[in-house]
Amino acid sequence: MIILFFGPMEPWFHKKAMAAMFGALFLALALLFVGCEQPENPLPKGVETANLGAYLEALPSNTPDTPHTVRLAASTVIDTEDTDDLGVWARINNMVRDAEKYVSLDLSSCAAKENSLSGASNPAENKLNVVKDNEYLKGMILPKTLTNIGSYTFYQCAALTEVTIPGSVTSIDSYAFDGCTALTKVTFAAGSTIDSWNWSSSVSVVSPFPGDLRAKYVSEGGEGTYIRESGENAWTNMAAPPTGVTATVQSVNSILVSWDTVSWALSYKIYRVSISTGSVSNIGATPNDSLSSGSYTDTGLSANTTYYYKVSRVSAIGESRLSESVSAATKTPTVPVNLKTMALSSSRLLLSWDAVPTTNSYLVYRADSPEGTYETILQTARTSYIDIGLAADTPYYYKVSAMNGLVEGNLSEYISESTLQSGKRVDVGDTGPAGGILFYVDDTGFISGGVTYYYLEAAPADLPGTYQWGGSYYSCAAGTAVGEGAVNTKTLTAAGHGHEHPAARACEEYSYGGCDDWFLPSIDELNLMYTHLKQQGIGDFSNNQYWSSSVYDSDDGYALYWYFSYGSYNVAAKNSAYLVRAIRAF
Repeated sequence: MIILFFGPMEPWFHKKAMAAMFGALFLALALLFVGCEQPENPLPKGVETANLGAYLEALPSNTPDTPHTVRLAASTVIDTEDTDDLGVWARINNMVRDAEKYVSLDLSSCAAKENSLSGASNPAENKLNVVKDNEYLKGMILPKTLTNIGSYTFYQCAALTEVTIPGSVTSIDSYAFDGCTALTKVTFAAGSTIDSWNWSSSVSVVSPFPGDLRAKYVSEGGEGTYIRESGENAWTNMAAPPTGVTATVQSVNSILVSWDTVSWALSYKIYRVSISTGSVSNIGATPNDSLSSGSYTDTGLSANTTYYYKVSRVSAIGESRLSESVSAATKTPTVPVNLKTMALSSSRLLLSWDAVPTTNSYLVYRADSPEGTYETILQTARTSYIDIGLAADTPYYYKVSAMNGLVEGNLSEYISESTLQSGKRVDVGDTGPAGGILFYVDDTGFISGGVTYYYLEAAPADLPGTYQWGGSYYSCAAGTAVGEGAVNTKTLTAAGHGHEHPAARACEEYSYGGCDDWFLPSIDELNLMYTHLKQQGIGDFSNNQYWSSSVYDSDDGYALYWYFSYGSYNVAAKNSAYLVRAIRAF
């Protein structure tokens, strides 16, 4: 204990005495400080490697939830081997394990001598620079000059929860973080441009991280902080924009903006976009200009106006990128026109109409007389509907309205049709509603793209000329069953990858009988067309080959066709030129 006595002093002694006493006080405080527990980073420049072991030993014991953060000095050079045949990586690893303290290491100021952690060729290999099997390492910020992280570098670091990878890293090899089951946060620093094909030293391209992080890095824009729930497979880039953003008209004066929420977001921000200037303005209504829910209603809008929106999410690391813009128009939709009906059987009627712009669905009304009460029987996004379970030889009356979000337009004029007499129906070989030829009828219905259909109709003639299936070796139109032709066609025409699929494209662009929903048949649908039409002398088919939309192998250069001369299917190179007959379902 230090006792300072202040008593009466002579004036001539005053200044010298005061200086001496304050000097003694500062010395005493310095001595007390030496005897106390040191802060985790005693010097601004960080801990020297030579002192790291003793420094870690002096730290208090802790739990995995309270790791010590230790920054190494800039003088530390992270080499893979040095004169004593023990690399700095291995020595740091050993010191952390020997101290038995949970730590997060910050090596951001250090240099990586060889710019690479060469890793190991297998988990059992005792490489000097591998930071593996460390149950006390909780976090790591890697050196900014590092360019490669080798295989098994952090193998079985089961306590590791987060790591920061500098933008200088261009490749990460297979299994680099294999066994890091607690890893839930990975930050790829600004400028990160890891080539997805360099993530592995082998052809198999095994992901170096648990879960789908490799795929998410490629698909969500690279740099950023990625997180996942412990034990979950899915990673999310916190800088990536929200998904599932939609805009739906609620009235002629309001629009609902919705998006997918995530558990880690603190809030969301809504922006209105000016198409003419490209500027965005935040329209968040809460005090902090953010929204915590997954929707926001923009009110007080002008009628008959299109509005554009973008959404961002706010997290612990800041605000994400803005989503792609979505739009909605505060318009009352026009009345559907060109209504048509067709009696299909004694219990089924087909109703169709022309599409209405700025409409996302339609309401179908039915009555038992022209002036009767019209009741809603269906809301659908399609422009046709088969009404089933009706009474035989009975007239029915229909009206249709268009919907723009929650805004309903006026009802159409009514149209009527009577069901057929009992036991009668349209059948294979009859003319379809688009003027084609029916070749398949399924009373129970078949599913295509999540929608139930009952009929297949072939175009009345082949498309002019011949078509290649497509030059792509990767197409993934593997469906062969009834109902798969439409799905295959959409897959092929939307495939991108710089590959064209002429046969499918020709069918998709075909328009006949007021219908534009034609597609290239699957191999089973093509078989039905051959059996029910060609073999019956219906449809004016050739004796040559007809393409199906089904591939032989999604990773091969071949697709399936039907040879109408022999009545069997076969495979052919996708660049072969064959005939095409479009079909549609209803």
